[in-house]
Amino acid sequence: MRTTRAMTRADIVCVVVDGFEGIVGQDLSIINKAMEEHKGLIIMVNKWDKVLAKPGVDKDHMMTRYIEYLKEKIEFLPWVTVIFSSATEGKRINEVMIEAIKIQEERAKRVKTSIFNEFLEQVIYKHAPTGNKKSHSPRIYYGTQADTNPPKFVLTTNNPNHFHFSYKRYLENRIRDNF
Repeated sequence: MRTTRAMTRADIVCVVVDGFEGIVGQDLSIINKAMEEHKGLIIMVNKWDKVLAKPGVDKDHMMTRYIEYLKEKIEFLPWVTVIFSSATEGKRINEVMIEAIKIQEERAKRVKTSIFNEFLEQVIYKHAPTGNKKSHSPRIYYGTQADTNPPKFVLTTNNPNHFHFSYKRYLENRIRDNF
């Protein structure tokens, strides 16, 4: 309950995962709650020294393998910052604040309407909107950024129900990649 209250007040959430145990149900619950409330998210994998000390571990490729493991466990979050740390050795602890500041700056960023509409034209040209089964041809007329922290973009369309959910996710990912 304290975690939920703290998360409601926060802009950015850092979920500390035990690197040795991996992601557990409670971690996933906190991550899902953070996503529902549109919070910035950092995943900190702690006890990394213990993971690397395990016999037979390929130290050169372990981070890459662990990130792939995280992608399997937390679908559709390829943009989340992952920090590997060791609290007992004090390694990479300060990176949390550095990343939090970067995320806060990105959340406060404002995109001009003209630039956003040029971007939309390019995205639509590369991949035209796809509709659901009962729709006609979905169209996006223009868009603008309505708010910051978290950034909110409003698109004017012929009918928002005509768009397939995967196209909405595609647009969200392109906006995140570009801005």
